[in-house]
Order: sequence, then C-alpha cells, then structure tokens
Amino acid sequence: MYRQCLLKKNNTYRVGWIPTERAILNKYLKIKLDNIWVDGWKVIQIGILHDDIEIESHEMDYKKQREASDI
Repeated sequence: MYRQCLLKKNNTYRVGWIPTERAILNKYLKIKLDNIWVDGWKVIQIGILHDDIEIESHEMDYKKQREASDI
C-alpha cells in the first residue's frame, strides 16, 4: 500500500506516493527524481491510502501527458 504525501525540501514542495511504512510525519526521505536519488525531503502531510498495484501501473503516466495535451 502507498500513501500520497506532501514533501518539502528548502522552498520546494512535491506530492508523491510513498510506501505506507515510510510515510511518517516529519520523517526525512530520499526520493528518486529523474533517475537520481535526492536526500533531504521531509514528509509534511500524509494523505490517502491506495493499492500498490494501481499506483505502480500508473507511475510513468506523466511521460505521456505532453503527448496527450499538445494541440
């Protein structure tokens, strides 16, 4: 299972799906951005719970967004 979390590093915010066991308020995490692991992201809000199969099956959908949204 995954939880949707709001993460903060310096003045930057990100929303991401985090495995439930790592989604702990005020915990610092290392997340993968563009195939590079970046440390120092703080969990500042924990949201909804979702099934891991559905989350993992849609994890690369953002790569198709531009193609679908171009006029």
